[in-house]
Amino acid sequence: MGIKIIGWFQIFGALVVLFTINMEQNPPFNERFSVPFIPELFVKLALVVIAMIIAYGFLKHEIWGYWSMLIYSILFSGISFLQAASYQSQPYIGNAIYAGFVAIYTLLHFKYFTGFIDRKGDEGDNFSVEEENI
Repeated sequence: MGIKIIGWFQIFGALVVLFTINMEQNPPFNERFSVPFIPELFVKLALVVIAMIIAYGFLKHEIWGYWSMLIYSILFSGISFLQAASYQSQPYIGNAIYAGFVAIYTLLHFKYFTGFIDRKGDEGDNFSVEEENI
């Protein structure tokens, strides 16, 4: 259940960024991510695309979705803590706490991303071991 909530919330966040793409923000989006030399529009679009891809892999229980979400969450937690220290603003603290929670939850639920789950819904594992006759 938590994996679905996190995955769908990731999609929701990406859509919010997409729908607010023409809104001016202070400080600008690209400066918050320490890339002032890249146009803000490009940074927002790249973030939306990356977040959607990560959410897809996470919701599908892909191992690359697991690692991508973990790296993304740790990165965003760190960025948000730095922003909270720099701008003295509560939303950044909330972002940092949420991203940290996602990283911890993801770490604790690795077993759901290892391929041991039968994706067709059948009980049992996906592996078969053949005995050798000697």
